[in-house]
Amino acid sequence: MLSIGCQDFDEPERHLTHNEDRGGKPARNNEMNATHCPRIRQDGFTLVELMVVLSVAAILTTIGVPSFLSTIRDNGVSTRTNELITDLALARTEAIRRGQTVTVCPSTDGTSCAGSGGWEQGWISFRDNDASGVLDSSDCSTPADCVLRRSPALASGYTLRANNVTLAAHLSFDGIGMATASFGQLRLCDERGISHGRIIDVAAAGRAVAKQPSGSDSCE
Repeated sequence: MLSIGCQDFDEPERHLTHNEDRGGKPARNNEMNATHCPRIRQDGFTLVELMVVLSVAAILTTIGVPSFLSTIRDNGVSTRTNELITDLALARTEAIRRGQTVTVCPSTDGTSCAGSGGWEQGWISFRDNDASGVLDSSDCSTPADCVLRRSPALASGYTLRANNVTLAAHLSFDGIGMATASFGQLRLCDERGISHGRIIDVAAAGRAVAKQPSGSDSCE
């Protein structure tokens, strides 16, 4: 049986017939033309190795995905908290700059204060000329002209509730930046509850700061 040899690609050579050797002379026999080739190793995964890799990947996914989702939710709570504190600080600064009352209240339409519901509906800041805590015709001929800033509703799953009736309706800053009888706490929660939420504490001096909730706090 004829044995086929390995071709040397580094140094091309003339094709030899079955009856010639490399010197051009007839070969003694076909066995002299045979070349011993190294066996080619084929790398890959065995079925057992593949199953081990898949099992490890499944374990890491089970452990890592919940932690990753929790981090995303924590970042969402922090972002909403910072947005509210920024808006309250801007309203207080504007009140001091103007030397008149500026009020922040929940709002569903961006042009008037909501009559009920929580702060998660969104809120507006406006010039409150009569310090009533309500945006009405006594503040501006067109209420929209008094609105200084609008913030949209929070995403579904969030709640933002006050711990007293006055703060539930509005938060007003007078001309020197004091919170006028509407100070207290706003409690921001997502669907995980108060343990993962934030407390926005508004002092009588008008400054708002974020705090971690305590065991006695609730989302309502």
